[in-house]
Amino acid sequence: MRKSLEINEEELKQRHNYTCMGTHLGLDNKLDMFSTNFDYDLEPPIVALVSSVLAVILVCLSAMTKAIIKCKRKHAGPHSLFAFATYIIGETKFPEFSVVLMLDDVQVGYYDRANIHQKPQNTDDYGGEQQDITTVFEDIYKSITNRASELGRHFNLTHVSFLGIHVHQRLAGCELSDSESPGQIKSWDAFDGLTIVKLGFSMQQNGFDSGSDLNRLGWDFQKLSLVKRLYAQIYYPICIKTLKKYLHIEKNNVMRKVKPRVRLLKKTLTDSGMVQVTCLATGFYPRHINLTILRDGQPVPEDLVTGGMLLPNDDGTYQMRKSLEVNAEELRMRHYTCSATHLSLDNKLDISLEYDLGPPLEVIVSSVLAVILLCVIAIVVAIIMCRRKHAGSQSSLQSKYTAASSTEEQETSADATS
Repeated sequence: MRKSLEINEEELKQRHNYTCMGTHLGLDNKLDMFSTNFDYDLEPPIVALVSSVLAVILVCLSAMTKAIIKCKRKHAGPHSLFAFATYIIGETKFPEFSVVLMLDDVQVGYYDRANIHQKPQNTDDYGGEQQDITTVFEDIYKSITNRASELGRHFNLTHVSFLGIHVHQRLAGCELSDSESPGQIKSWDAFDGLTIVKLGFSMQQNGFDSGSDLNRLGWDFQKLSLVKRLYAQIYYPICIKTLKKYLHIEKNNVMRKVKPRVRLLKKTLTDSGMVQVTCLATGFYPRHINLTILRDGQPVPEDLVTGGMLLPNDDGTYQMRKSLEVNAEELRMRHYTCSATHLSLDNKLDISLEYDLGPPLEVIVSSVLAVILLCVIAIVVAIIMCRRKHAGSQSSLQSKYTAASSTEEQETSADATS
């Protein structure tokens, strides 16, 4: 229950004694009264102020934390776990079957039929994880040996030719997106360096995508259903679980971000007289980067651009360059820009090519140095000539002084004789 009374501010300032009284059956005595005197402090209580400030700070911190987590998830970048399996037909010094396990670009495991080597890990289910990996790799071994035999028959390799060296390789793995939503598990098979079969299984569609080479495998409905269950219920869950585990172990390596150093260079080709415009980005991590050459703000068609291969640096970072050849007239008339987007950059990075219409800086520096060198040579020559001339004068004066001294001595000797 609430009862209220409205009064004006003047009456309130007169500090009348307002009292609230109540009686209730729950009190010890029915006629007992409790009263609370009205507080005339017109300023908010300090406790209320502190509570309000703390509430505002808490709300701000909560909002900032959510924004930071969202931003980190947004810019964490996709990560992948892939197994590189190699099956060798023929006698070599290498294992018949081996698998290298890669988290992004970091090796986290190695397996052959005799050994399993993994990165050190702290987990209570180490035995179970070892069993999962062994099961998957052994299944890859059985699959790859059977497919190698099928491919041998497909390429008409006789028993005699099979005694040579042949290599069947498989690249298989999964990717974890920014949102951690179900993605794809992919695999590629190659025989003697030639890609034969490509498969992509979508967890969202629970089936193989349109780019998969199912016709080459000749699977019937029963075999296709079995493989789909293997991908959905065994391969994908194990792959994603293992990826997350190693992502936690190797987070200092694979989750670091290093900004690229981007330059736009030009070089005159002596053979053709064309000018090569090169967009270079180096020193960045992770390896995913978008590098584009723009002409007057528009992307140059890819068929005119060369390069684009991702290369490693010695320090664990990467580099990429793209080049375009243009004539000197076009270079003066058009505006070229190198544009780079990377997970370490908050915004797109655009680097423009600076056009120097005057003499190149190297020519100016060379000319100045040549003039200085000529001046130094002239000064040195003048000093040497001056010193030689001075030395000759001193020698001539010394000779005259010696001759004069001898004459005087002879005259003095003659006088004494007389």
